[in-house]
Amino acid sequence: MFKFGGTARKAPSAMEVVRRVCEDQTVVRMEVERVLLRFNTRLILWDQTVIVGKPRGIAESLANEECVRFRIPWAKEFEVRMEIAALHVNLANGSEGFVCRQPSGQAVRIKRGGERFSTRRYTNLQLHIPEVGLGFPVVDLSSRGCRIKARSRLEEKCFKVNRRIREGMIQVGDRFHIHLDSVVPRVHLGQMVGLEFDVGNGTNPQRNLKTLLGILAMQEVERLATGMV
Repeated sequence: MFKFGGTARKAPSAMEVVRRVCEDQTVVRMEVERVLLRFNTRLILWDQTVIVGKPRGIAESLANEECVRFRIPWAKEFEVRMEIAALHVNLANGSEGFVCRQPSGQAVRIKRGGERFSTRRYTNLQLHIPEVGLGFPVVDLSSRGCRIKARSRLEEKCFKVNRRIREGMIQVGDRFHIHLDSVVPRVHLGQMVGLEFDVGNGTNPQRNLKTLLGILAMQEVERLATGMV
């Protein structure tokens, strides 16, 4: 089904993936892009749409025409993105779901490695850029990158896509920080900017990042255990 060219795997058709997931009743890890909410679910193909099983308690996290995505279980370097068309549908088994438009084209190669965690609830977590002299709220974080909320029009000047910024620092409060050797803006999403970073050399930056990601992972497990799965 999937071809290889050299050492790189060719991106599969998004609809081929959806059909296989539906036929095999494969559980996928779905993510609501805007809020980075993740949950396990199954998909159903129905009347030119894709029905996504919806856990309780996420109604306020969904919006029409925004995107959700899932990593392909057998090709984890790719993900499929779908646009929400309707926020609610009742399923035959008594559970609930939402409706997505069938995806077109190919699956998308995942650009940032590692699992991402939402950090919107942390008001004291910021990315500091010394050359700018300002801090920016971090809204999600992984082992290789983050997404920040930039200030009006400032991102165009400070965060030009693919321009390497020499130094940065992720800071939680006044005492906990992670030194970054460089930060590279990769995409602008409205007032948000997606960045890749290189963690500073030495034990402390690597250890501090691992500690912070571990805390975020534990908190997500606790959140899911209380009804968000």
